[in-house]
Amino acid sequence: MEILDNGIDVYSTMNVQHLESLNDLVLQITGVKVTETVPDVILERVDKIQIIDIPPEKLVERLKEGKIYKLQSVEKALMNFFKLGNINALREIALKQAAGRVGKDVYDDYKDKELENWNAVEKVMVCIDGSEFSANLIRHAKRLSSQMNAEWIALNVDNFSANGMSVEYREKLAKNIRLAEELGAEVNTVSGQDKVEEILKHARARFVTHIVIAKRANSFLGKFWRMNIADELLNTGNEFCIVSYINKTKEQKIEESVENKQKSSHFRIEHYLFGFGLLGLITFLCVIFREHLELVNIALLILLPVLIVASMGDMKTSMVITLVGVALFNFFFVPPIYTFVVSDISHLWSFFIFFIVAYIISSQAKNLKLIGEVIREREKRVRRLFKLSRRVTAVAEAKQIIKIAMPIIAESLSKETFFFMKQRLDDMPKLYAHYDPKSPLSAKKYDAMFEKLGAIFISPSELAVLSWCFENGRNAGAGTDTFLASDMFYLPIKSRDIVYGIVGLKIKEDEITTEFKMFLDSVTSVMAVTLERIALSQKNNESAINLAREELKNALYGSISHDLRTPLASILGMVSMLKNDETWLDEKKRTIVSHVIFSAKKMERLMNNLLDSARFESHSVVLKKDWCDVADIFSLAATEFEDVLKERNFTIAIQEDSGIFKADCVLIERVVVNLLENAI
Repeated sequence: MEILDNGIDVYSTMNVQHLESLNDLVLQITGVKVTETVPDVILERVDKIQIIDIPPEKLVERLKEGKIYKLQSVEKALMNFFKLGNINALREIALKQAAGRVGKDVYDDYKDKELENWNAVEKVMVCIDGSEFSANLIRHAKRLSSQMNAEWIALNVDNFSANGMSVEYREKLAKNIRLAEELGAEVNTVSGQDKVEEILKHARARFVTHIVIAKRANSFLGKFWRMNIADELLNTGNEFCIVSYINKTKEQKIEESVENKQKSSHFRIEHYLFGFGLLGLITFLCVIFREHLELVNIALLILLPVLIVASMGDMKTSMVITLVGVALFNFFFVPPIYTFVVSDISHLWSFFIFFIVAYIISSQAKNLKLIGEVIREREKRVRRLFKLSRRVTAVAEAKQIIKIAMPIIAESLSKETFFFMKQRLDDMPKLYAHYDPKSPLSAKKYDAMFEKLGAIFISPSELAVLSWCFENGRNAGAGTDTFLASDMFYLPIKSRDIVYGIVGLKIKEDEITTEFKMFLDSVTSVMAVTLERIALSQKNNESAINLAREELKNALYGSISHDLRTPLASILGMVSMLKNDETWLDEKKRTIVSHVIFSAKKMERLMNNLLDSARFESHSVVLKKDWCDVADIFSLAATEFEDVLKERNFTIAIQEDSGIFKADCVLIERVVVNLLENAI
């Protein structure tokens, strides 16, 4: 890709099984997971594609002859990947890919002709999450969009429970988003509790025609407990073509089990102590004032600790407190009291309803807590982004922008942050700012440190990553496909193909979420625009200074010419009169006077050249073209040096057919005079 970006043509071959969007299909056909894949954008950028095909039998023959693999590996290859059935299936896929490319060329040709009947509004949207199956779903959507020659979007709906998901889920979500970006999708993330509503809202806003979604295989009871999202879309999204793929594999049902895993992995003893303590206190007070309270009042009071613990985000503890609360309610308040015997069957229904109400209240309280945390975190980042935008508007130096932005980025993301710059285009990148939110410095110490960071050593491996970022203007390091072994994530501050600097963050791959990238992109965009504004302001200032310098120089030239020309003209006139009077001067003195005249004329020519150069720089010279005779020009130029040339063996030889030409005769004569003066 970098070779192509630098304007160099590339001729290459590629096996169809190495195409990223076909990875899952090749796995289904051959049973072999191909790990060496290339993004589809490479195939989409080619100017010409040609199928290289031979019969399967011929390919097997070449294999057996050792022309593809070493002979010791041939038998294994023939038993696995290169079975005749697999080869035929791969040939079919290759032909379909080539046919799709031809169809795209035809589509582009008709689109350029602006035919009214040609359908050019197809758009595909795939719904992704942190499940394993989403990777296959993304490839399905890519193949569908390629067949339709349509744009495609990858949508992730954040239902405010991402903070409760496992690290595994976040890692796979980030991996799926990167896969969609590599395959050319426009990745969007929206927030909302109702996934179906958010999917339909986004699809309508983007004029989507096809929605691709996974349909998970519910159990028999699950069909009655809740409707699958794909089924809900089929019922409510009648204006869309819903393409659903059934996911039956147990190991791919990550999303359903993540929340339960997360719940079982936390044990907060303080929540139990607080909940049971509050429940015991309420039970004790209700026993004392039992005669003044109805059963329904007591039941509502016992729900209070359940609600409070659930608001802390601890669903499991609230359910345990609910069970204990039901037992205490039955023991102390339901006749016969001080026993667990239930005399009235209706009380069992009351207990069941009590438990259901407690569960609903607990789950809603937990969701509200999660929503509140997410909203507070986003509000905090938006506020810091606004603070950055407001503070950099009045900044006039690049150094000040960096000093302002580094603490904001580091504290917003809670990551150690670095900033790298180049003084000149051919310089090596240097560290110019560093901020660690875990050990914040005072403003005075931060300023002092800021002045010394340029000399800090950068390791050769990190220097290679930085140089690549500056040259290509793209992200690199952890969480990307370029220099992924680095323990830093590098993001260029770029505007109009100019990289002003690189922001580096110490971060793990699973921590780079979509929201993380969106915030970083927003901050770096503000920095890039401000740095560009400062650069343009500096250029304008330099232009104004240069203009003032030129005006001053022209005024100086004009003043010098006026002040020197008058006395110089008097000197030339007086000396010429003295030279022509033979009674005053002998031959020796006349020679001295001739040299004085030559020097005065030389000074006059120098002043004229200075004035002409000033006029040329200010573009105020207007050429006056006329017919010029070569002989006349050289003769007039020679008269300027007639006294000096008499002492030398000087002749003018002009070809007879030199003729005349059209030019500014005065300026051409000045050119010849300058050449003669340099020669003399």
